[in-house]
Amino acid sequence: PSWKPTDKLNLTASWEVVNRDFLGDSGIASVNPLFLLDRDDRTDSKSISLSYLPTSKSLVRLTYSAADRKSNFDAFSYEFNMLNLALRYFF
Repeated sequence: PSWKPTDKLNLTASWEVVNRDFLGDSGIASVNPLFLLDRDDRTDSKSISLSYLPTSKSLVRLTYSAADRKSNFDAFSYEFNMLNLALRYFF
C-alpha cells in the first residue's frame, strides 16, 4: 500500500512471505550433496520507502528493507537489513 499525504511526499510499504520447497535432485549434475536433498525455505521480506519530489525534475527516496530466510539447512538461512538513499534527476 501507499499513502500520499501531499503532492511532494509518498510513503510506500510492502510485506511478503514466500515458501519454497526444493524437492531433491533437479537432474543437474552437482558436486554438492546438499543439492540432492529436500530443502524447505521460508522468506519474510518487508520494506518501507519515503519519496520526496522537491521539484518536477528531481526525486529523493529513502528505503529501508529487511528479510529473514529460515531453511531446514542452516547454510541457506540468512537475515539482512538495508538502508538505501536514492537521488534522481529527470532530464
